Amino acid sequence: MDGCLYSGDTPYPGAADLISYLLKLEKQVFFLSNNSTETSEQVLGKLSRLGFQTGGTTAIVATELIGKYIYENHGLSVVSAIGSGVLENSLRDVGHQVVALDGDRHVDFIVLGRDEAFSYHKLTVCVNRMFAGARLITTNPDLYHPGLHGLRVPETGALLAAISAVKGENQVESIGKPHPYPFQTIVNLTNADRSKCIMIGDNLLTDIKGGAEFGMDTVWISHENVLPADTRIQPDFIYASIAQFYDFLKDELHGRP
Repeated sequence: MDGCLYSGDTPYPGAADLISYLLKLEKQVFFLSNNSTETSEQVLGKLSRLGFQTGGTTAIVATELIGKYIYENHGLSVVSAIGSGVLENSLRDVGHQVVALDGDRHVDFIVLGRDEAFSYHKLTVCVNRMFAGARLITTNPDLYHPGLHGLRVPETGALLAAISAVKGENQVESIGKPHPYPFQTIVNLTNADRSKCIMIGDNLLTDIKGGAEFGMDTVWISHENVLPADTRIQPDFIYASIAQFYDFLKDELHGRP
């Protein structure tokens, strides 16, 4: 959502109007985020504070998805988390046993999320835990997300790059977009036909790639960027801003050219 509906604490023009308009049309609206530091309730709370209509919407965040994914695919497990306290709590809520990364307990999975306290020590322990048999699984592959005033905020993928540089691990499970798991979660909740769903996002590598590979139409909010010449990712629709998409949608649904 950061980079699509708002930047930091500033909503983009037309973003709140778009959500209200879709809800007025009785469309099902999901906020799908690779966020690994907040719960769905916190995400909806922020949207509400920023002036978005959230009643009747659902937020799905990687913070809460990853514990469910591990349970559904591997059963209840012993895990260590590199990330926020919210991430650790979400893993416990599913029933996983969360143990210290630098403890002496056997660990099935190391769960990696965005960690503002990531350190050389955590890097060292994580890599050697992996050599001892622990499997690494990440909330999302994003290298960064947009922050205030155009600043880049390092994300989970940046930490994964450091771990991979030491461990030499090339294939690590990552359950956030573009992985199909978040999209399948929505289909399971709604019984919707994926071909009648549309994914709107600003990130080609996660939002658009994930939606397209799952069989959804995609809208890329480009912020006036152009598609890289070497990309194989082709959005179905491209708009420079969320406001431009909102204006198009109103005209299209009212039959205007």
